[in-house]
Formats: sequence, structure tokens, C-alpha cells
Amino acid sequence: MRVFASGLYYGVYLGNSASSAKSLKNSMQETAQNIAERIEEQKIQMIIEKLKLREKRVIAHEMAHKAVGGRYAGAVHYVYTRGPDGKYYITGGDVSIDVSEEPDPEATIRKMEIVRAAALAPVDPSPQDIRVAQIATMKEMKARLELQKQKAQEMEKAEKNLQQKKGIHLDIVV
Repeated sequence: MRVFASGLYYGVYLGNSASSAKSLKNSMQETAQNIAERIEEQKIQMIIEKLKLREKRVIAHEMAHKAVGGRYAGAVHYVYTRGPDGKYYITGGDVSIDVSEEPDPEATIRKMEIVRAAALAPVDPSPQDIRVAQIATMKEMKARLELQKQKAQEMEKAEKNLQQKKGIHLDIVV
């Protein structure tokens, strides 16, 4: 058997042998099967590589929440997916975060600043992360308004005390 190539044409010179033709057919079937097996192995390897990459991204994402959230961040919970190699890979996760208001507006403001930063800490915040940041922002704004109201009341009270000491009475409207 002789194999030759000419330009884009590849051919096999079989001569007069029927056994050579059968041998070539078997060889080509084995080659096709080997190629199919290699393609399948490459597909599996690509899936595994994607799972490994996803795992790294999820871990980084959740650890960013945890690190910035500090005492307001809960434990990290992961979701696992079994890969074609039988191993389990992390493909999702979450970190709970305390978005409750504090009794004191100043403490609420400080807490909500941390909560918002924790929610937006990952490079790629999810829609849920953005919702948590929005909630923290709204609660922070509410606490700032409450703090302004408290300060205005304190100033009004101080002004009344000062006027009483001087014996002058003024009505102050805020």
C-alpha cells in the first residue's frame, strides 16, 4: 500500500490486493473512532475547565462580600455541581447580610455604609447585590433625615433655654 498526496487531493494506492482495501477500511474506522473519542475527551476537559473557572469566580465574589461586610455578614453558603469527572465544583453561593436598622440613627448610618460597600464589593455585583445596596442606601437616607430632625429639635430646645435665661420669648418655627 502506498499513500500519496497531490495538492488538495489525498489518495491511497491499493494495488490489486482486496486485503489491503479491508485493512484500509478498518484503519480508517479506528482513526475515526479515535478522533471521536479525542473530541469527546476535549469537550469534557472544556466543561471541567469552565467549572473550575466558575468556582474561582464564585469564591472570590462571596469572599468579597464577607470581607467587607465584617460583623454584619453571615456565613458563606455554596451551591455545588457535579462535573463529568465525578468531582463537585462550586457554581453558586450567597452570604447573608444584616440590613436591620440600629436604635441610633448615627449607628444606622455607619452600618448601612458598610452594608452597601459589602453588597457592591465584588467585581461583578449581582442583581440581588444591587438590591441590597439600594436598601442600605434608603435606610441610610432615612437615618440621616432622622438625625437632622433630632439635631433641629436639640437646637430649638437649646435656643428656648437660652431665651428663657435672657427673659426673652421668641417663637421659632422650623
